Amino acid sequence: MKGGMPDRRVMEQQMAQIQQLLEEQEFSSEEEMNQFLQAQMKGGKLPTQEPSTPLEKAQSLVHQAFDARGRRQLLLAREALKVSEDCADAYVILAERTSDMQKACDLYRKGILAGERTLGQEFIKKEAGHFWGLLQTRPYMRARLGLAQSLEAMDSYAEAAEHYREMLRLNPNDNQGVRDILLRCLLMNEQDQEVESLLNKYKSDKGMALWSYAKALVSFRRHGESKRN
Repeated sequence: MKGGMPDRRVMEQQMAQIQQLLEEQEFSSEEEMNQFLQAQMKGGKLPTQEPSTPLEKAQSLVHQAFDARGRRQLLLAREALKVSEDCADAYVILAERTSDMQKACDLYRKGILAGERTLGQEFIKKEAGHFWGLLQTRPYMRARLGLAQSLEAMDSYAEAAEHYREMLRLNPNDNQGVRDILLRCLLMNEQDQEVESLLNKYKSDKGMALWSYAKALVSFRRHGESKRN
């Protein structure tokens, strides 16, 4: 929990349980599927399903950590890594809790590698384009975002931008709001041509203050101060 508010990542555990329940069944219609879910959720809770693999056990500990505070959160994340070193979210939690930016980067990098091991390069290649819609990709995407933001905080804008670009390639719908941060990095690096490409790709954001500012700044850099009547 952060500031007393539930961590939104906790909800993914229930989403994963629902997904697993549905995968174990065969339905002839959407109505039949909804009736099944309603029956399963009588009393407001899904039936408890025990994790069967080390990674599932580690992820279960991580979901507890997302909902924990203080030292308990760290202990749960470390315990998760003892169960499975492939638990990307455990590295994310540890990185979020350190004030040493370089150490945070190292932890996020470990999380990315863990995500790549669990997903596999074939899966990443195949599912590029709608990544966030698949629950198993989210720990990897969180680790990648954390690394990029840490690099940006250390003024490593070019390297940060590489990660933001890759995240947008994997998930152009941009559920994590990456395009705004990438835009900022590109402006800092004076990569005006790519700024324009990004502005054109996400035209629906043209009314946003940051995007209007970016357009004006690029125009000023190229043409100087506009003439006033």
